[in-house]
Amino acid sequence: MNADVPGPAGARNIVQASGPLTVVLLYAAFGALWILLSDKAVSWLFSKPEDIILASTLKGWVFVAVTSLLLYALMRRLLGRSSVTPPTVGLRSLVLPLVSIVVVISAVGAATVVYSVRQHQRQGMVRLQSIADLKTRQLADWLKERRGDAHFAQDSRFLAENYRRWRDTDDTASRDALYGRLREFRKDHGFREVLLLDEQGAPLWSSEGTSPAIAPELRGAAHEAKVNGRV
Repeated sequence: MNADVPGPAGARNIVQASGPLTVVLLYAAFGALWILLSDKAVSWLFSKPEDIILASTLKGWVFVAVTSLLLYALMRRLLGRSSVTPPTVGLRSLVLPLVSIVVVISAVGAATVVYSVRQHQRQGMVRLQSIADLKTRQLADWLKERRGDAHFAQDSRFLAENYRRWRDTDDTASRDALYGRLREFRKDHGFREVLLLDEQGAPLWSSEGTSPAIAPELRGAAHEAKVNGRV
């Protein structure tokens, strides 16, 4: 009832048959782990594109050297364990393992490249989205601050009363007080210039002491703000 138990010759054949598969599996496992872990290490250690390219080239050379030594050690162990002498084995018996190794490593490499490209694309999109969100918040905050400045000028009784006294009675003291407050307003808020326009949108005064030409868009906006009473 022991017909299924292999003899010494059958056991040797099993060892010889499983040897190339063992070499392929070990080599493929090592290659896959190397590619995945080394890519993670490069992306963690380096941020500049030129450094990443150089590190990827160097790790590729190290991979070739290490895997060549690993393949040599495995094949030597396999051939030393077999009762067949190396000249008898020849190249024909190594074709299938080598082809299998190339196919497996190529497949793992291609999958890793696709994964790395998609990972970099996702990281790039996340960075771009973060920058866009930051710029959006900055712009929203800037507009909010400018609206607050405009509301302050609109609700200032001091500015309104001094302007009215100056325009109605030609009170130079009220005019100078108005100019002084507008200069402080420009300085405190870091504005380049403050313009004072009359009811028709014509320039009355500039904090820079110039007589700038008023663009039609600015004149229209000033007129609309006066009519609607809104900033």
